[in-house]
Amino acid sequence: RTGKNIPTATLERIAKLPNVVGVKEASGNINQMMEVIEKIKLANPEFSVMSGDDGLTLPLMAAGGDGIISVVTNLAPALVTQMAHYCLHGNFAEARKIHYRLQPFFKAAFVDGNPTSIKYAMNYKKMPAGAVRLPLVEVTDAAKKVIEDALAKAVASGVSTDDDMYRSLKALADSLRSISEKRENASDAPQSGAQQSGEQQSGQQQSGQSGQSGQQPGQSQQGQNGHRIHERRRLRCRNARQP
Repeated sequence: RTGKNIPTATLERIAKLPNVVGVKEASGNINQMMEVIEKIKLANPEFSVMSGDDGLTLPLMAAGGDGIISVVTNLAPALVTQMAHYCLHGNFAEARKIHYRLQPFFKAAFVDGNPTSIKYAMNYKKMPAGAVRLPLVEVTDAAKKVIEDALAKAVASGVSTDDDMYRSLKALADSLRSISEKRENASDAPQSGAQQSGEQQSGQQQSGQSGQSGQQPGQSQQGQNGHRIHERRRLRCRNARQP
């Protein structure tokens, strides 16, 4: 982090590099974000323009942005994700409802910098986010009150961050568990009678082939020579009995 803004003209040149696929727009300037979309993304639709500011996700995506690299998802992942999905599918009426429900916390999440503010909020909600490390320091007492008030308003408006986090993590855990169980069942599933019968027949054929041709080269050749000698003797005996 340098805190240095990248002008759109400079970003245009950077976007031409083969290993650059998008930008996290955290300038806080919606006009600059739209300029990036106009001058870079419209010319190259594969170039992603992501919001780096939760509070500007809705207007940026309405202007043609692709999503959000979010801070508030640490507390309300399902709601922020749902808002982004609504935007991507053009349902801005529903996206706007979620935006204004989260608006108090969009502001509070950056009241005393990032990640200090979100860490305090998570710890306040009994989520183990840990302490900040130097040179960062804990948020001020004034900032703590702003964050706590914003959390209270969010809950009052129907945003239960604990329940939201729990639902998201539980859904992920259930999905992973289901995938794991399907793999285990597939590997442990008993074979059908037809499969077993087919495998037995195959095994018998292989056994017969092994008995006939699985011998050492010298042994196989010797057996063939003995068979030919026996056949010649049989023919001579038969011819000798004929008048």
